[in-house]
Amino acid sequence: MSESTVLSGCEPMSYDGSRDAGVLVIHGFTGNPSSLRVQADAFAELGYHVELPRLPGHGTTIDDMIVAPGIGSDIADPDATEIAYDGTPLLSLSNEGIAPIVDRYGELAMPILLYTSTNDHVVPPAASDHLAATAGGAVEHVLLERSFHVATQDYDAANITAGAATFIARVAGA
Repeated sequence: MSESTVLSGCEPMSYDGSRDAGVLVIHGFTGNPSSLRVQADAFAELGYHVELPRLPGHGTTIDDMIVAPGIGSDIADPDATEIAYDGTPLLSLSNEGIAPIVDRYGELAMPILLYTSTNDHVVPPAASDHLAATAGGAVEHVLLERSFHVATQDYDAANITAGAATFIARVAGA
């Protein structure tokens, strides 16, 4: 499998909607578009322009990457799975991780809807507490008690999708 061979379900999505607003949906640094496909499809069904890109090197293979043990599929719901690597691509973490912008959260003046799993085994909830406390704009912080790290595919997926759609409509004035 090569960079040009994308795993089934990991394809990017671009939708030209009928509304005046658009939604950019970006997957995590070890993920791929499959982890947010349900949400992107829901926003498209509501008429928003939607972009769900596949970041370079994601949704293909990790054979050529330096890896650590995998952190994918951290989902509480035993009936849900994430299309994930068996390892964590460390090159991706160092180049695309959140660390380079942590000190710039205060520059984020737009409203933020922030979902945090209190049972996340990958990212400590304190990381989102820091974003909520230091962002420059209004933050709506929702704690998820039932889901693990990949909450968009876990028990809280429907609530996340509905809550995000309501938030987008409010922010976009739609």
